[in-house]
Amino acid sequence: LYLLPANGQAQERLYENLDITPYEGSLLWKGEEKLFGAEGETILYPQSEEQRFILDFGTERIGQLELSLDAPEGTLLQLHAFEMLTDNGLKYMSSQNTLEYRCLEGRQHFMSRRRRGFRYVLVSVSGHHRPVSIDYIRVRETRYPAEPYGFSCSDEKLNRVYDMCIRTAQVCMLDLYVDCPGYEQNPWTGDARVTALVNQLNFGERDFEEKYLRLIAESIEDGVYRLHRMGHPLYQNGLHLPCACFPTYPEGCIPVWSFQWLPQVCDHYDYTGNIKLLQEVFYAVKATFERCERMTNDRGLFAMPGAWNLIEWGNNDLSFYGEVTANNVMLSYCLKKWSSLAQLLGENELARHYKEQSEKYKEAVNRYCWNDQKRAYVDTVRDDYAYEHYVSYMKERGMELLSREDFGTQERVSVQSNTMAILYDCVPEERQADASRFLLDNIRTGVYVSGSPAFRSIGEPEEEEAPGGYVHIGSPFFLFFALDALYKLGYDDLALLSQRRDWGNMLDCGLLTCLENFPSGKDWSRSVAHSWSASPAAFLMREVLGVRPLKPGYREFTVTPKPGDLTSACGTVPTPYGPIRVSWRKEEDGQLVISCEAPKECVRRDMV
Repeated sequence: LYLLPANGQAQERLYENLDITPYEGSLLWKGEEKLFGAEGETILYPQSEEQRFILDFGTERIGQLELSLDAPEGTLLQLHAFEMLTDNGLKYMSSQNTLEYRCLEGRQHFMSRRRRGFRYVLVSVSGHHRPVSIDYIRVRETRYPAEPYGFSCSDEKLNRVYDMCIRTAQVCMLDLYVDCPGYEQNPWTGDARVTALVNQLNFGERDFEEKYLRLIAESIEDGVYRLHRMGHPLYQNGLHLPCACFPTYPEGCIPVWSFQWLPQVCDHYDYTGNIKLLQEVFYAVKATFERCERMTNDRGLFAMPGAWNLIEWGNNDLSFYGEVTANNVMLSYCLKKWSSLAQLLGENELARHYKEQSEKYKEAVNRYCWNDQKRAYVDTVRDDYAYEHYVSYMKERGMELLSREDFGTQERVSVQSNTMAILYDCVPEERQADASRFLLDNIRTGVYVSGSPAFRSIGEPEEEEAPGGYVHIGSPFFLFFALDALYKLGYDDLALLSQRRDWGNMLDCGLLTCLENFPSGKDWSRSVAHSWSASPAAFLMREVLGVRPLKPGYREFTVTPKPGDLTSACGTVPTPYGPIRVSWRKEEDGQLVISCEAPKECVRRDMV
């Protein structure tokens, strides 16, 4: 509990000037001895001014606020749920997180109908001419009941990082995977890719996951078009991709987001062995790849007209037109993954075609998206061919044109595009060192620069926008890709460094869930519990504990830890046949002693 003076304008003043103090046994209100405790009631006696206090629910919650009290008719309770109490004041959420309750006479109970995400509730009580007796103000949680099997290691900070990420994933599993419990509560497919991996490796809630995957598959059909986007050209031409987010962007116009659904289905098969789900959603996979081919130009690059091209909150060169490197490397990877699954489903001709298409996109990426002078992949291709098509696109829509020179000066090199090219198998061996240098440098320095393609400067970026001449990582979301790439390249120590430092910084701010953005500046972040930032809960299980399926559903699996400087770890991974329990410790000579218990259906194989 925190106390506020009646005239405290919390949303307009700095924390240090708010006169907010933790509760230490007395509200300075007559007769009060037990305050919102496990037993007893809290009595608020009439005063000339409204009585204000802040309740701290300990961590992020998602659910319905519930009140039980005895009050005179006309007593007004105003409750505002919010997520952060920082040195810069109270971080207020949107107006939907505020409710006003006008009391009837006598004892009464109220439960809000709206589901809210918050940690704190600012309560204001006024208008009572006799004492108000409050039994409780509480939240009835309405998240999906997902609980982790557990992980711990020899580093207590990493254990706290794991707990923070687990809690974040929990409050972002409602009816579907959502981005956050407070700000939007919308099912963004990019965010869901991270939460889904946390689920598979920690909760094992397979039914929940399958419901979500089927729903995204259905978004490829024309039902959304008939209801929401009848005038949208992508729908009119049958070119929309799986839904990137509903209801905000039901046309699926963020290719990187829409493409995340495709490997998520592959992951689900790897962890569950559920071939029936593959069969059920394959129609949407086929439709997605067919539409991508229709939006592929004559030099073999996917270029979606009018897309919201986004990778994360970074200062990338991404516009609503053009040949975007990240889109193409992801598409190449998805085709390769689905080539083997199509063959498993008996679609041999499609399997062959997907493999060929994957190689064609990869070849086009390396021919047109690579800049020899900069020794790097660019965010968006800006050569003469690209400008010619840009001019045509803009003239058709009556939009203002950039000159050829200004068009070219927007070209940028970034951690994001080069890391995704590495992660999604598009980089030939002779370019690996060049493409990876941005990621390695950025993780070592830990200098992250939040931004947006929509608000970047035109022309060569200033140092503060792109330090060292390249676009840096902008949010914890991209660390999902960065950590995956670091483990793939064998930089296990750097991956562990990032998880300790970058999530440890959130812990050091007093947070128990993961921010949408890195903690900095006055406003910090729109969301203090954002699912796209929860990736350590996946990597600590898959990479540090080291449990990986070799055959779908863990029918065969390996335990190959990447311990870094840790001396021990233990954890339990859910499978369709029961939990796999693993613990390991590092001996003085550096050798690992591994203990493993698994269901009889799951056979452990040592990697050679």
